[in-house]
Amino acid sequence: MIDKDIYGEVLHVVEKWTQLGERHCANGTKLICPTPHVAPKAYLHLLYAPLCSESICELENEFELPLPESFRSLLGHSNGLDLFSGFLSIWGVRISWARVGDDGWQPYDLIYHNRDLGAPQPECAPPVVYFGSSANGENWCFFEQLGQTYRVGETPRHEFAPIRYWPNFETWFREKVAEIEVLFDEEGRQIAPIGMTSIN
Repeated sequence: MIDKDIYGEVLHVVEKWTQLGERHCANGTKLICPTPHVAPKAYLHLLYAPLCSESICELENEFELPLPESFRSLLGHSNGLDLFSGFLSIWGVRISWARVGDDGWQPYDLIYHNRDLGAPQPECAPPVVYFGSSANGENWCFFEQLGQTYRVGETPRHEFAPIRYWPNFETWFREKVAEIEVLFDEEGRQIAPIGMTSIN
């Protein structure tokens, strides 16, 4: 059964850090928990403005695979997101390529990462759609169609060599968050190296 409120889980993840400060940008991006120990204007979590249904449909038409309903639902609440200082990222549609000001707070672009960056593809398997990254960008996460359903996988950025699979988007999200959030303290400081609690 597909979860209808995956965005509710996202909000539950970030809420323990909201008391440390939030900033709402003019473009709808929400910045949560300043982390000046990382960079002067850095934040622990970034949630982007909702993506309209027309843009979600246009995005899906760009790929050979249908996007999972739970992923489409998330985009309708947050056009991608970055959690834990970028250790976990879900991509969206970049509306502006500005690099400064509020418009500079944009998600990594799904189409650009799947097309223009030369994303690695399996040689003898169904095509995949990359939708995010983990391990601070070292690994890319993808949807792979399996008949009428799909699974989620993770592979090193520069080579298609799957490290691990999950049965669906919700399970992937919950397990990745559980692995990463224990590495950060209540002030958003990383207190243990990434991969310490990883189950590969």
